Amino acid sequence: MSEAFEAKKHAYRQTQDGIVVSFVIHPNDMPEHLALAPLGTRFGVAVAEIGDDEQPITAQGTPRVDGQSDRASAPDAAEAVGSSPIPVATKDRRKFSDLPLSQQCALRCRDERFWNFLSQNHGVIPNTDWPTVAASYIRTFCAVASRGEIGVDPNATAKWLNLEAEYQSYLTDEMFAEARR
Repeated sequence: MSEAFEAKKHAYRQTQDGIVVSFVIHPNDMPEHLALAPLGTRFGVAVAEIGDDEQPITAQGTPRVDGQSDRASAPDAAEAVGSSPIPVATKDRRKFSDLPLSQQCALRCRDERFWNFLSQNHGVIPNTDWPTVAASYIRTFCAVASRGEIGVDPNATAKWLNLEAEYQSYLTDEMFAEARR
């Protein structure tokens, strides 16, 4: 689902995970799916500054085709560059196995197949907020207060790796279940 809305830059700071840019969105403009998405949900984000005429503009110094401003509108800039009006930066994806264990764990908590595995093999009761339920179960299973401890604490690491191996076996069984019939 894609939706455009206006936002005002509110804050900019650096954390150990990267840069955090905060925006203020008027309550009437807040997309419901964004408001209800669990923390950690990934979004593709495109940002364009808008001028007083409510039209997207690019960086200063690029003349507009109509000559009205020293900035170019995003559609005009896109024609000069190529395809879409607001280019979306692509991010190189790392292999799952190259991610820190805490990130692997976070990704699993958003995976519906993992939820089915937890329900069928570990008796986790289905819930409408599966990512939170899965994260809670993993913290309990690995005996940690935070998934960030997985990959740091040797006992938690061993427990997570065993759970992940069990999940991989489950996926293999699911994939080849038809062949056994």
